[in-house]
Amino acid sequence: MNVSIARLELSFLSISLVYTYFIRNTTSTQAIVVPSIAFLDNLEQWYLVLFLEKLLPETRKFLPAVKADGFFQIS
Repeated sequence: MNVSIARLELSFLSISLVYTYFIRNTTSTQAIVVPSIAFLDNLEQWYLVLFLEKLLPETRKFLPAVKADGFFQIS
């Protein structure tokens, strides 16, 4: 990886973390939509970040069912 690209990604990540921390800790926002760090060159890739501690305690009101879709494993 090119050093300048790595610095750009680190800078982007740092800025994103600062904004997310600010939004999470100073507002009543329950979720934000953020661009994918893995696909910075593809602006069609986005993630929904939920702040679980801010969601309603009764999750069935906004999430009526959960179905298994696969698994995730880090080796």
